[in-house]
Amino acid sequence: MDIFLEGDYTIETAETLHRQLQQAMQAKQAVTLSFAGVGYADLAFFQIIHAALHSFSRRKTTLTLRPDLPPHLARKASLCGLGHIAPS
Repeated sequence: MDIFLEGDYTIETAETLHRQLQQAMQAKQAVTLSFAGVGYADLAFFQIIHAALHSFSRRKTTLTLRPDLPPHLARKASLCGLGHIAPS
């Protein structure tokens, strides 16, 4: 399942992304996340991505993060320990 993230991701919208990832994980669906369309993201967004990486791994389900995070979010990703999702 490919998920193309678009728009802003904040604490107010975090539940929708969380639910989508949780449903895919419970169905043991491999997921590829694309970040190219993300405009703004707060810490809640990065926490969900971080938690999803660990949860998918524990359930032995594939979660692939495309390295297409917009440059303006790359620093935030690094501060949250997710620098590997920033463009190279």
